[in-house]
Amino acid sequence: MKLNRHLRSSLTVAATATANLLVVGTVLAAGIGVVAASPGVSYAVQGTAQVTAVANIVGSRVEVSYAAAPAFIGFFPAAMGTSTTLTGPGFRLTCDHAGATPVFTLTHSGQAGFDLTEVRLIGLSVTSAKKYCFDRTLPNPGTAGSLTGADIAYLGGAGAWMVGPEYSNRVTIGGVAMNDTYMKLRLRFSVPFVPNNYLRFSLDTDRIY
Repeated sequence: MKLNRHLRSSLTVAATATANLLVVGTVLAAGIGVVAASPGVSYAVQGTAQVTAVANIVGSRVEVSYAAAPAFIGFFPAAMGTSTTLTGPGFRLTCDHAGATPVFTLTHSGQAGFDLTEVRLIGLSVTSAKKYCFDRTLPNPGTAGSLTGADIAYLGGAGAWMVGPEYSNRVTIGGVAMNDTYMKLRLRFSVPFVPNNYLRFSLDTDRIY
């Protein structure tokens, strides 16, 4: 059957519009946006060391906020080898520290009613004796003993969101603020983190003492 010129033109416009939507959808897919930092509540420590292990992550605090459910507070449990996995309402968060820097994988468990809006990692808090911090790339000069540092690095993910990372609760040594070292990392999702979504990222963490 032959199509008239008007119908062919309409189909071409529709196909082009659909393709454009697909391109936009790809651009807006899972990823990490601009990294921010704020002083927050300062933490005084004696010093830092570049080397951390999964033992420094075990017992540390994790806070999760949801679109339509009460917030969850948990702590990384005992490690299995080089990994520890925290399971909470609607999610699993695994930290694998086999390499030089830990790799975190956040996965939605599929549990209905628990769409995540924010995850907060806390190296040291009132309820956690575990001691690690986040060592950023900049600004220089960096904290003594922590080498160059690195901002959060996106390793993969699936979802319609973008993550807005924010470092806060700056570390001080001898009363001097370390502008590249923080105790808290907030990960805010632009739209909820829902079933079939996952996020994988690496962090430069330092041991503090």
